[in-house]
Amino acid sequence: MNSEIHLDQDLEPAQAGSRSSYRSMADLIGSVQVGTVTSFDAEAGLGKVSVFAGGKELLLDFHAIVIGDGTREVSVGSAVVVTLVASVLGHIEAGTLIKL
Repeated sequence: MNSEIHLDQDLEPAQAGSRSSYRSMADLIGSVQVGTVTSFDAEAGLGKVSVFAGGKELLLDFHAIVIGDGTREVSVGSAVVVTLVASVLGHIEAGTLIKL
């Protein structure tokens, strides 16, 4: 899985019966997704979260400053809700992260 998900990437065509209306990664911006924390470096405040969005599993970066409960810690394996946002480099990353 590539952690640099570019906004101009196309998604797989929706399969018959699919409820996904996403056509490109850019369509995912602002969407709210449920995911799982796959790594977190508390000292650096950086981590990765895996979400299933637009018919694909995405591995997205997140920063501890976006953890919604004000803490700077989250355990690997934790279920979370994230809002997908565009980074300054044109990638998709996890914005606000809320622990479930």
